[in-house]
Amino acid sequence: MPKSKRPRKGYTGRWKNVPQFIRRDQLDEIQALFVDIQLIVEITLPAGKCTISDVQKMRDMLNFATVLVYAGHVFDPDAFEAEHGVEWRRFVDAFHSYYGRALTKKIL
Repeated sequence: MPKSKRPRKGYTGRWKNVPQFIRRDQLDEIQALFVDIQLIVEITLPAGKCTISDVQKMRDMLNFATVLVYAGHVFDPDAFEAEHGVEWRRFVDAFHSYYGRALTKKIL
């Protein structure tokens, strides 16, 4: 056996920099939007003073929450569907029908 052989160097794993699912500034923006929507629902909606931008924010939140629920990022989709699926779809359909009627009658 030749004397120039040396032992192999041991394997050292390398850490990968995995990007986060969402950037911090985007997360802050989403949280601010949810706070705004809470204020809209608690204050301006009962008073009947919602503007088109308020209703659009509520619509965006509803769509975002639907995607999160059914994509499985927040809840187990099957368990959510079993417990609240019919109720959630009825709520979404009612909101979109009211929103569509308000836009066609130019109430907002």
